[in-house]
Amino acid sequence: MSSTNLDNYNEAENAANREWDGVLTRLWTGYGTSLDAAQLKVYHGALANMSLGVLEHVIDETIRRHRLNTVPILAEIFDIINEYHPDYQAEVYIHTRIHRGAA
Repeated sequence: MSSTNLDNYNEAENAANREWDGVLTRLWTGYGTSLDAAQLKVYHGALANMSLGVLEHVIDETIRRHRLNTVPILAEIFDIINEYHPDYQAEVYIHTRIHRGAA
């Protein structure tokens, strides 16, 4: 891969990571809660293998259903994943997105 192509790939990967992180942080901004770095790291680790499209759908649905003025717990998020995307780990998402890498 040439230097220019690698730079373009890295730029695209960074943009995709920022977009993915922006979707995840809706859990805090949606409830007017300050972002907690330790909590975000846990949520990021639990959801890191999820594609952007699935993550966006699940986070939007979680925010729509959650009735308290708190950040939804991971169990609520996984309930929605299991309802709408029960086979998400078995589906081939990694080939349709830029690999996110380690948190």
